[in-house]
Amino acid sequence: MRRRGLIVVFSVLCLVVLLALPGVGSAAPQIKVGGYVKLDAIYQTGATDSAAPNPKVTPLDGTADSNRQEFIFDARESRLNFNITDEVEGVKLRGFVEFDFEGGGGNVSTTNSHVPRLRHAFGQGTFRNGLSLLAGQTWSTFTNPAFFANTIDFNGPAGQVFSRQPQIRLGYGLMPNLTLEVAAEEPSFQSRDDGSTAAKATSFTSNTKQVIPQFVGRLAWADPRLSAEVAATVGQNKFKFASGETEDEINWGVLGSVKVPLGPLTLQGHIHYLDGINRYANGDFPDGILVTAAGAEEVVNLTSLGFFAGGSYQVMARTTLNAYYGWEEIDDEAGKGFGSATTFDNETLQSIHVNVMHDIVQNWRVGLEWQYNSRELFNGTDGDINKIHLAFWYFF
Repeated sequence: MRRRGLIVVFSVLCLVVLLALPGVGSAAPQIKVGGYVKLDAIYQTGATDSAAPNPKVTPLDGTADSNRQEFIFDARESRLNFNITDEVEGVKLRGFVEFDFEGGGGNVSTTNSHVPRLRHAFGQGTFRNGLSLLAGQTWSTFTNPAFFANTIDFNGPAGQVFSRQPQIRLGYGLMPNLTLEVAAEEPSFQSRDDGSTAAKATSFTSNTKQVIPQFVGRLAWADPRLSAEVAATVGQNKFKFASGETEDEINWGVLGSVKVPLGPLTLQGHIHYLDGINRYANGDFPDGILVTAAGAEEVVNLTSLGFFAGGSYQVMARTTLNAYYGWEEIDDEAGKGFGSATTFDNETLQSIHVNVMHDIVQNWRVGLEWQYNSRELFNGTDGDINKIHLAFWYFF
């Protein structure tokens, strides 16, 4: 693990050095180091062994973890990035590399070390005619950080889309405030067998042997009075069974997001519908189920609906109050072996985030958040958890 971390850091530094070399017709590139250091101090009423518990891992009522309280200190969300900008022959260039320490490998019994994790690594060129080309890993074109909820919790609310993908993306400004983007992204397929045991129900298999990219399109409007977007994605879920038979299903998804500033108050909302591509929504549900019953082998897509809504209120110049409610649900496919009373599959996830953030001085922030997570299974079993989250950030 230590060797892997050193390799990641060395690779990032090499990239910075290479990008810093002057090119033909280029001024010296501008390199800016940024990021933040964050400490999370968390108390929660049910044990999840995580500083950022997703609603899907909420302890169920009656289990040992539901009756075990937990206190956690964590600094893994801290991140470091390098932003390189240049202009060559009239083309504005940008390179961006960022990593945090959420890659695992920590051990509270020794040094709390954690493996660096690559978040972003891309290069982008913007031409004089407004056309832009991006290649590398960054937020999926089906994920727009401009519409993220302002939570202290790392995961954010239920009912959001949240994905980073390697991709090739083209963008074009149709109007001063309207942008069209299309992309081909890394495909994957998160499936589950049709077994009836709890282990199979909670264990997803990531099948990466896909044969076509995931295609995404997004139309975004950005204005001081209104920000909004619509996006769609389509691809293919393909799986080869042990018998050698190959089956596939077309996947697709649509979303809409809006943000409306009203003086000190900003309201926002998001909704999405996904068919066979639930991995874009935090991976909370499998994309499909693999059915091998009565000699038949097929891939069955699972559909989900999710939304979140809330807003921010500027109480004072340096103090903001934020509140969000999130909800998502997956369709029952009991006839195909998913969602039956014996499989213990999640059906509905919910979350509430209420927080206050205050800038002590510029670049130094403190925040306090109450979070409520709940989940319900198809068989009616449910559970919930409350979390009190104190955080400090130093931005640089």
